[in-house]
Amino acid sequence: MRVSTFVSYFSFQEQESLRLPYAHFAYEYGINEKLDAGISISSAFNTLINAKYQIVGDQDSKFALSLNPGAEIQFAGQEEVAFVRPHFSLPMSYDLSNKFSLLLEPKYIYQPIDGTHFPGFTGGLQVGLKNGWSLGLGASSFYPIVENVEDTSLFQFGVSFKKLIER
Repeated sequence: MRVSTFVSYFSFQEQESLRLPYAHFAYEYGINEKLDAGISISSAFNTLINAKYQIVGDQDSKFALSLNPGAEIQFAGQEEVAFVRPHFSLPMSYDLSNKFSLLLEPKYIYQPIDGTHFPGFTGGLQVGLKNGWSLGLGASSFYPIVENVEDTSLFQFGVSFKKLIER
């Protein structure tokens, strides 16, 4: 289980900016040693369903790489129209020690309602705490490709707490 809190900064043609607090709650269930199924919900009520498959490494490896496709359901505007936003990412981790891990995750998100492409990445540091808990510090940066719009970016900085629950 993971609980995350982010602060988002949105820049639109370097003229407008918006800072929003953003919370994210996620649950991933290990189906087997290499496959996790996940669901998460944000404070904006966006819901993401994903499946993460580890293609390099195992539970004891210093380096791990996974494929992580997903589908996010977002409710848009006053008309309460819902649409699905496909996600694809490649989460990677490198264990510096038994307490510290570096995280990097190139991402791509497509927003079909307006044809926006969101290439970007997330990176951070995870610190192991006691009793299966870990603390994550990280940031995400996306560069939306919007037709007829230049210089748009989205930056998030956040803190997360994650609890490993073993069966």
